[in-house]
Amino acid sequence: MAFNYGNFDRKADYGSNADFELLPDGEYEGDIESAESKPTHSGGTMIALKIRLDNRRVVFDNLNVECANDTAQEIALRQMQTIANYNNTDIRSDEDFEGLRVLAVIGTQKGKDGYRDRNVVKYYKGKQEQAGSGRSPQQGRGAQARSGSVNDPRYSADRRETPEWEAPKGSSTGAMIGDEIPFGPMMD
Repeated sequence: MAFNYGNFDRKADYGSNADFELLPDGEYEGDIESAESKPTHSGGTMIALKIRLDNRRVVFDNLNVECANDTAQEIALRQMQTIANYNNTDIRSDEDFEGLRVLAVIGTQKGKDGYRDRNVVKYYKGKQEQAGSGRSPQQGRGAQARSGSVNDPRYSADRRETPEWEAPKGSSTGAMIGDEIPFGPMMD
């Protein structure tokens, strides 16, 4: 089916390209949306990951799990192990990656051959490496299905129902509304 160019209005507000600015280097939490094993140019195998960060941005990473470069292969397997341990699960197929939670250290790779600079995953951090950061890891949808844990709904884009003990007063659904922050009882 061809695009109906009559629906395009060059004066319409389609949003800003600011969403494509580079992320500042740092640590970002997110969920793996998809994983696909692909052949590399040198005859090895890589696992191509698509990661949706909590800030709704998407980054990609390739784990060269089978390749002629032993160091690259060790690094990829170590990163895979970090992801599995972070989620307390085994990874046996591409599908097992989907929905897993990650704490990714994002950096900036300089552009070359006419391409712009881009964000890249430098490496993944494990639970023990984030102990001092004050954050607690949360499992993604794939891990949730395997382990039965539930994501904290306050940080979920789809606003799942909030547990009763956190529901805002007067709320019938228990869902968080806008910028409401649940607090416990006031202590004198």
